Amino acid sequence: MGLLESVAPLMKENSTIITLAATTTRFMNLFVTDDGRIGRILFPLVAGDVLVVLLGGKVPFVLRPCKEHYLLLGECYVPGIMHGEMMKELDEGKRQLQDFALH
Repeated sequence: MGLLESVAPLMKENSTIITLAATTTRFMNLFVTDDGRIGRILFPLVAGDVLVVLLGGKVPFVLRPCKEHYLLLGECYVPGIMHGEMMKELDEGKRQLQDFALH
């Protein structure tokens, strides 16, 4: 089970913060979530990839839909959800649990 948050492709290439972050994250791909969080990951994302925080996990992961299942692509770094913050949002009713069938 994980906390669902869609991942949107990086759209604002000319944004000062994106440019600054890009210069400090060599060999990393940047992305922006639907709610505006900026994250880093080692591989490129595609539209439809999903950012999840697995219950009991310490870092967020990215899943990619594949028919009725999801592929676990790997972990990523997203400030603001690295230390249990999403569990607080779950407790406040801002997030909900969801099951994922991994392939």
